[in-house]
Amino acid sequence: MAVSSANRTNTHGISIRAKLRGETHPARRNVRHNFLNAHFESIPGYRIAANEAAVAFGSPENDIARLRGEVEVFCKKYNVQDSLPEVTGNYLCDVNNLFKFLKEHLPEGWCAECVRVSGDDSPLKFVVYRLHKDFPEYTVWSLPIGKLESVDEKTRKLLLTTFAMLHRKDVYTYPKDNYDMQYILGVCEYGWGETDEEGNLRFDEQAEFWDEEYKKWVESYIAGDINELFNEIECIEQGEMDGEGPISRKLTDMIAQYRKEKYHNPRLLDIIEQLVELCDENWLSDFHLAMIRNEFGDDFASEEDASSELMDFSRLFFFVYDTDDPICQNMVDMFNADANNMEVGNMYSFSFIDSENIEERMGETFPERWANVHSKFIDELLS
Repeated sequence: MAVSSANRTNTHGISIRAKLRGETHPARRNVRHNFLNAHFESIPGYRIAANEAAVAFGSPENDIARLRGEVEVFCKKYNVQDSLPEVTGNYLCDVNNLFKFLKEHLPEGWCAECVRVSGDDSPLKFVVYRLHKDFPEYTVWSLPIGKLESVDEKTRKLLLTTFAMLHRKDVYTYPKDNYDMQYILGVCEYGWGETDEEGNLRFDEQAEFWDEEYKKWVESYIAGDINELFNEIECIEQGEMDGEGPISRKLTDMIAQYRKEKYHNPRLLDIIEQLVELCDENWLSDFHLAMIRNEFGDDFASEEDASSELMDFSRLFFFVYDTDDPICQNMVDMFNADANNMEVGNMYSFSFIDSENIEERMGETFPERWANVHSKFIDELLS
């Protein structure tokens, strides 16, 4: 379609119709405008909106300087000789280049993440972490107490005190405090556990699929002999809360006394002494991926550990009468069924790269030592 010459940008003449109306175009219509020759102040790259440029809070220049300083401290500590990438002025670009440089110079087996210290508006920090490959994350830690019924009085006192300490200062739970076991025992699902007029445990009519042997185990766990064993453990634990002093100190004194008396099972004393040291040293769940993600976000370690939904780590630690009893076996079967939909999650050590104790934190072996000692203790209880 033809365009009227009066509306073309490079028209040299004026139309007759325009002359008659007196609507002529200004003489300087097609010349250059003055702003094309103007000079503007330089704009820092981090002020240019690009993708997620809004990650900067406060002063990006200071943030980059701080991150570079932290990487320099890390490089000096781990003898990295290469020079840091140059600053471009674009905040996102500089953070990305610095983070890439860090990942390229990590010790073998280490990974890195860029995290917020405390919420969306807090500064960025670089975190390094490593996997504890030797921790058996798929193990169900069922701690059997049945040996209490077959040992001598000194060993019984030693084990009762040890069980009380492990409940007080470790990750194990009593059956009555463990939701999974309460479900297996029928308490959560049907509200069992109450007694009839004669003092017998009342079972719901829906327990028809249980055989008589299983019902006996349930009775013992809820209100019978096994329950009494757990009550004895709780009494010792209550002593600490009543001001009798820490259970771990009481246990340490007991071990020392037994050694003086030439106790017949020095191996058991050694294992329990190691358990006391572990309880005083650290908390196992602090190394679990779920706890770390609670601190740094759900996408932490997503490249190495891609599990979308993690099983509650605390579910894997509980007291039982015996690892072969039907209650414990049903617990294990239930976990295996849940494992089809959820991952257990791995154990990691982590540290900010500028932490003074980074070598100690990243060299931590607590999960492996915990698993080793507790495995020995369970084997001793089953022997």
